[in-house]
Amino acid sequence: MEAGSGSRRDGLACAFLLLVVLVTFGRLHGAGFLSYDDPQYVLNAHVLRGLTWDNLRWAFTQAHYANWHPVTWLSHMADVALFGAAPGWHHLTSVVLHGLNAMLLLLLLEDATKAFWPSLATAMLFALHPLHVESVAWISERKDVLSMFFALLTLMAYVRFTRSRSRAWLAGTLLLYALGLMSKPMLVSLPFLMLCLDHWPLGRSCRPWGRSLARLTWEKAPFLLMAAAVCVVTVISQAGSLVTSAEASFGKNLLNALASYGR
Repeated sequence: MEAGSGSRRDGLACAFLLLVVLVTFGRLHGAGFLSYDDPQYVLNAHVLRGLTWDNLRWAFTQAHYANWHPVTWLSHMADVALFGAAPGWHHLTSVVLHGLNAMLLLLLLEDATKAFWPSLATAMLFALHPLHVESVAWISERKDVLSMFFALLTLMAYVRFTRSRSRAWLAGTLLLYALGLMSKPMLVSLPFLMLCLDHWPLGRSCRPWGRSLARLTWEKAPFLLMAAAVCVVTVISQAGSLVTSAEASFGKNLLNALASYGR
């Protein structure tokens, strides 16, 4: 297929994925905030002041509610700056991010595998899978859809780096990974996914396997160092939020679950 027709096909497929997500989740524009976490994440005094230099310092220099994810805080502040405290627009931001993630997944898989239809089917499954409903519908889970956005961009840049060996692509990959880590620390595992991509579909591993694995792992050293640093920050941030099994018995957890549904 010619490059022009391929680009047109990709554009139509991306538009279709975004439309599917908007139709499926668009009703969230009429939803409100939840009493669980939303008051802390969206309706606290710092977020409601929007994007300011003081808030920028607040987001980056301290852990809040046992988490350090400054980019996620900034996304909530940007919503307030643009739309105020109306929950519908905050929901819509998460919906659009999920739609963009489906589009990025399609482009990533197609670029890596050169297989359009399986990539589109996978992206469609990702867009509509019930496991994503909580992340899209709950404003406080913005960190999930936002970190996925940067994770997919990181992997797309990584694929380009492996083919070009360009320092610019490497720098871009590291920057995107840093933004992803600052959206949600869960992305500490992303360097290991890069190793999986090296084996398939990128085909960068070769025999002897042990020597190839060592070389590819060493290539991930900057990413692993960033992940290790975020692990330390996360452990420190959550040190005071954990309780022992004696403090949180099965009975207490059961009652808490029932009370949560009662809300």
